[in-house]
Amino acid sequence: MTTLTIHIESKKSEKAIKAVLDTLALVHEERGYTEEYPEHVVDGVNLAKQEMQAGRVKAYNGLKAILVK
Repeated sequence: MTTLTIHIESKKSEKAIKAVLDTLALVHEERGYTEEYPEHVVDGVNLAKQEMQAGRVKAYNGLKAILVK
């Protein structure tokens, strides 16, 4: 079995693709687009925002600046 992912940008194209799949008797499922992120990603972004607001973030000036003091 092969899985294909198709990104459809218009309702007209979506309707045509579904008609072709139905005509060929191919099993297909529909998944909507979502911009939801995993909870650990959202938590990390929120933590980074808090660190910035508290002034605990330093500018990155290269690896040498970190290693050589």
